[in-house]
Amino acid sequence: MAIMISRRKLQPNEFDTWRVRFEADAENRRKAGCRGIRRFQSLSDPDEIVVMFDWESKERAEEFVAAKLASRPGVTEAKRDDGTPAFENEFYEELPMLKS
Repeated sequence: MAIMISRRKLQPNEFDTWRVRFEADAENRRKAGCRGIRRFQSLSDPDEIVVMFDWESKERAEEFVAAKLASRPGVTEAKRDDGTPAFENEFYEELPMLKS
Protein backbone atom coordinates (compact mmCIF):
# COMPACT_ATOMS: atom_id res chain seq x y z
CA MET A 1 0.00 0.00 0.00
CA ALA A 2 1.12 3.56 -0.69
CA ILE A 3 0.19 6.67 1.25
CA MET A 4 -0.13 9.82 -0.85
CA ILE A 5 -0.15 13.13 0.98
CA SER A 6 -1.57 15.93 -1.11
CA ARG A 7 -1.16 19.57 -0.07
CA ARG A 8 -3.32 22.14 -1.77
CA LYS A 9 -3.68 25.90 -1.45
CA LEU A 10 -7.18 26.79 -2.58
CA GLN A 11 -8.32 30.16 -3.84
CA PRO A 12 -9.98 32.29 -1.13
CA ASN A 13 -13.43 30.94 -0.21
CA GLU A 14 -13.03 27.95 -2.58
CA PHE A 15 -13.23 25.25 0.13
CA ASP A 16 -16.95 24.47 -0.20
CA THR A 17 -16.71 24.22 -4.00
CA TRP A 18 -13.61 22.02 -3.70
CA ARG A 19 -15.30 19.80 -1.08
CA VAL A 20 -18.37 19.16 -3.26
CA ARG A 21 -16.20 18.36 -6.30
CA PHE A 22 -13.88 16.16 -4.23
CA GLU A 23 -16.70 14.19 -2.60
CA ALA A 24 -18.44 13.69 -5.95
CA ASP A 25 -15.34 11.86 -7.22
CA ALA A 26 -15.31 9.19 -4.46
CA GLU A 27 -16.47 6.31 -6.67
CA ASN A 28 -13.85 7.11 -9.33
CA ARG A 29 -11.11 7.09 -6.68
CA ARG A 30 -12.35 3.79 -5.29
CA LYS A 31 -12.32 2.18 -8.74
CA ALA A 32 -8.78 3.53 -9.27
CA GLY A 33 -7.51 1.81 -6.12
CA CYS A 34 -8.02 4.37 -3.36
CA ARG A 35 -8.82 2.55 -0.11
CA GLY A 36 -9.42 5.47 2.24
CA ILE A 37 -8.96 9.19 2.81
CA ARG A 38 -8.35 11.60 5.68
CA ARG A 39 -8.76 15.35 5.07
CA PHE A 40 -7.31 18.22 7.09
CA GLN A 41 -7.87 21.97 6.94
CA SER A 42 -5.28 24.36 8.37
CA LEU A 43 -6.33 26.16 11.53
CA SER A 44 -4.30 29.22 10.55
CA ASP A 45 -5.30 29.28 6.86
CA PRO A 46 -8.67 27.73 5.89
CA ASP A 47 -7.62 27.76 2.22
CA GLU A 48 -4.78 25.30 2.96
CA ILE A 49 -5.80 21.64 2.92
CA VAL A 50 -3.95 18.35 3.32
CA VAL A 51 -5.44 15.06 2.17
CA MET A 52 -3.99 11.63 3.03
CA PHE A 53 -4.95 8.87 0.62
CA ASP A 54 -4.41 5.12 1.08
CA TRP A 55 -3.79 3.64 -2.37
CA GLU A 56 -3.33 0.04 -3.50
CA SER A 57 -0.05 1.13 -5.09
CA LYS A 58 1.94 4.22 -5.96
CA GLU A 59 1.49 3.43 -9.66
CA ARG A 60 -2.32 3.37 -9.41
CA ALA A 61 -2.28 6.66 -7.54
CA GLU A 62 0.01 8.30 -10.09
CA GLU A 63 -2.21 7.12 -12.96
CA PHE A 64 -5.31 8.53 -11.28
CA VAL A 65 -3.65 11.86 -10.45
CA ALA A 66 -2.22 12.23 -13.96
CA ALA A 67 -5.68 11.73 -15.46
CA LYS A 68 -7.25 14.23 -13.04
CA LEU A 69 -4.59 16.86 -13.70
CA ALA A 70 -4.94 16.43 -17.45
CA SER A 71 -8.61 17.35 -17.07
CA ARG A 72 -7.80 20.48 -15.01
CA PRO A 73 -5.13 22.51 -16.81
CA GLY A 74 -3.33 25.11 -14.73
CA VAL A 75 -3.75 23.40 -11.36
CA THR A 76 -0.11 22.34 -11.11
CA GLU A 77 1.16 25.77 -12.17
CA ALA A 78 -0.69 27.64 -9.38
CA LYS A 79 1.53 29.20 -6.71
CA ARG A 80 1.14 30.13 -3.05
CA ASP A 81 1.86 33.68 -1.89
CA ASP A 82 5.47 32.66 -1.13
CA GLY A 83 6.00 31.35 -4.69
CA THR A 84 5.95 27.65 -3.81
CA PRO A 85 3.63 25.31 -5.73
CA ALA A 86 -0.01 25.44 -4.62
CA PHE A 87 -0.39 21.73 -5.38
CA GLU A 88 1.99 19.00 -4.18
CA ASN A 89 1.76 15.20 -3.86
CA GLU A 90 4.23 13.08 -1.93
CA PHE A 91 4.28 9.31 -1.40
CA TYR A 92 5.07 7.42 1.78
CA GLU A 93 5.02 3.90 3.12
CA GLU A 94 3.33 3.46 6.49
CA LEU A 95 5.53 2.16 9.30
CA PRO A 96 4.29 0.11 12.26
CA MET A 97 2.66 2.14 15.02
CA LEU A 98 4.70 2.95 18.10
CA LYS A 99 3.40 2.78 21.64
CA SER A 100 2.61 6.21 23.02
